[in-house]
Amino acid sequence: MLEHVQIIEEHGQAKFAVIDFEEYQSIKALLSEPEKLADYLDYLHIQAVKQASSKRHTLAEVKQACGILQAPHGITLEQMDAAIKNRGGSL
Repeated sequence: MLEHVQIIEEHGQAKFAVIDFEEYQSIKALLSEPEKLADYLDYLHIQAVKQASSKRHTLAEVKQACGILQAPHGITLEQMDAAIKNRGGSL
């Protein structure tokens, strides 16, 4: 968005910005619908975060950080509840 902008100056100061009409229509639609604008701002934030950090986490790392237990096959609900209680939580 806004990749091709022409700036018109007056007395050495930027006075007007000329943009493609389709871009103008897109921006107008974006600004007229709060939900679309919020989605676009979220998208921009996510892109900024991606650029700021190249660290990626595996699913196992995320589960561990969130304290999510992965039950082995064949474990009963009671055994899982006991394991969670041992860690100070509840099922």
